[in-house]
Amino acid sequence: MNDCSVKDTFILSQVGIYLRKLNESGAFINKLTELGLNVLIKNQYVLNAYIWCLYDVEIKSYEYSEDIEAFNKFQATAQFITNNCKQLSSEESHKNPYILTIKKYIRIIKNRAYANPHNILEWVNKLNPELLSMEPQKWNDFSVPSDKEFYYYIRSKALEKTNSFEECIKCCERALTVFENQKLHYGNNIWFIARKLYCKCRLNLSIDTIRDYEKVTEKYKFWYMYHKVSELYFSIGETKKALICSLKALLSDNFDCEKMINLFFDIGLLLETENYKREAKMFYHCAAHHRSQFRWYINEELRFAIKEYEIDIEENVDHLKLKEVAANILIRIDGFIKGKITMVDISKKFGFITYDKNKSIHFNFKTLNRKIDKDKDIIFKIGYNLKNKKETAIEAFLI
Repeated sequence: MNDCSVKDTFILSQVGIYLRKLNESGAFINKLTELGLNVLIKNQYVLNAYIWCLYDVEIKSYEYSEDIEAFNKFQATAQFITNNCKQLSSEESHKNPYILTIKKYIRIIKNRAYANPHNILEWVNKLNPELLSMEPQKWNDFSVPSDKEFYYYIRSKALEKTNSFEECIKCCERALTVFENQKLHYGNNIWFIARKLYCKCRLNLSIDTIRDYEKVTEKYKFWYMYHKVSELYFSIGETKKALICSLKALLSDNFDCEKMINLFFDIGLLLETENYKREAKMFYHCAAHHRSQFRWYINEELRFAIKEYEIDIEENVDHLKLKEVAANILIRIDGFIKGKITMVDISKKFGFITYDKNKSIHFNFKTLNRKIDKDKDIIFKIGYNLKNKKETAIEAFLI
């Protein structure tokens, strides 16, 4: 490399390409700096090789940490790369790291403790969806979303988070058209539908719009969707409906204290509003205890509840007891019945619930979204199978 003329920029760029193949991208960056970086990268060939080497050293290998200096360097490099190359068509996108850099940057910032949706939106908007590939990417036997699916998922979520509801609806509708009849990754088909309906609720808050969103929630039974429905009902003063949905959220999945921390507080607030003060104390205790354990901020409302109910935040929480409480309240106020799963046919995806001592009722696996085992306690509602006109469990939650 020392024998190369500075003016022979094409040869210099080829040296950069070969050094990349030898995993020596850093050496090329150092040599350009030594020879006069600002002059050399004015040549497109050298600039392209330099950008790829920067991607190797500063972007590809970067993993987020609390090192602010390292993150700032990563951020500045990502900005430099996207400022100095452009998005190419899906057939030519491999020729520069434009798309790869944007995707990596978004993945890093969205997983930070205080992710800024405006920043995410700014970066995803750098992409032109019409030029993105529709082909899922494969790593060994593992498939990941295509660039186009990544774009619509990230952009629709960021639009929702920034309260850009009309634009989010358009984005989701476009995604549903683009990916019509295609099975997407991570349930993105569901999220485009759900996000669209949620945004419609935020634009026109009414029983009808909330109920449309609730129907999708009842079909897929994701806890955070139930939590959103609860918040929507609460915002229009339907506290009983809000409480029912928040309790369903708790029972829809395994406990995740970190992610469900706000749900615990909301259940406590709704229970208190509906005059279930003893039960409210248990959920306030859960929210306070885990916030203390995580060393997270305890807001004024929760501090007031701690004082009002004389809660010892150091005392451990019985999560199973909370689920029992949630189930018992749903039995009391929403027509659920308690039973036990007594038969499971894994191959045919159905089973039977025994209740009221010797009664038995059929249920389909799609009624639940969690692992189903025999002898599990369950609460359910009775309805009718339209095909065979027989009673069946139409809504159910494991305890």
